[in-house]
Amino acid sequence: MRDESNIAMFMEFLELLYQLCLTINTERFNEGRPSSTLLVFLSGILGFSQDCKHFLLARQFCPYLSGQIYIQRLILLERALPLRGYRAIGIPRRPYVNQLDQLNSIREKYMIAGTQHPLTEMISLRGFGRNIARTEPPSILFSWSDDGEIIRYGDFQLTMDKFQQIPDYFISRGEEICDKLIFDIKPDIGLAAMKDDMVNMSSGYSFVKHPANDLDKAYLDLLYSAYASRESKFSKGGHWRWKLLHTQQRGT
Repeated sequence: MRDESNIAMFMEFLELLYQLCLTINTERFNEGRPSSTLLVFLSGILGFSQDCKHFLLARQFCPYLSGQIYIQRLILLERALPLRGYRAIGIPRRPYVNQLDQLNSIREKYMIAGTQHPLTEMISLRGFGRNIARTEPPSILFSWSDDGEIIRYGDFQLTMDKFQQIPDYFISRGEEICDKLIFDIKPDIGLAAMKDDMVNMSSGYSFVKHPANDLDKAYLDLLYSAYASRESKFSKGGHWRWKLLHTQQRGT
């Protein structure tokens, strides 16, 4: 009985908390001033930097507004079409019919541009902020040396010689990873000669099963290499190490 009483009290608390959130979200402007509402006033605090020494740029502040807008929409949607009734605050569950009419009654009152409530003000402010963000300086500024051979960002610098080596590095690393993945098998396969049947809609079909490619038994070579390779460590003493195999399977 005590557990049921505690659950009932907790549910009542949640309903009262929802009522508080709803009251804040539906507060009307005083004399047409958006900052007179608690939600709009407090949202301005998010426009300060963490050390409170300067304001955030528009592109930094807009994500905070988007989060608040999303939450307000959820709160108002629950008010329009509640999944269950809120007995403590007198909100019945949504009806089985005319749900669109009930949704529109909330939308027209709190969610349409021109209504004097926090949601529409924040949507307008976010739109203005996005326009301002287009005129702001980029978040990262690079500088070049006079000869154009070195690019710098803060304490980091990159020469053009090293930059030109980046493709070779990633290609070689990709080859190493690929060799490790297929246990150093060197198949004699010409990718340009691969054939596929794009109109074959059979379940489980892929180019591997195309008879002209002769790849339907290639998995046996891979299986043997996984078993025999010393580097794979998938077998020991003539037996599969199933625990390691399952770990590898989950990892991929």
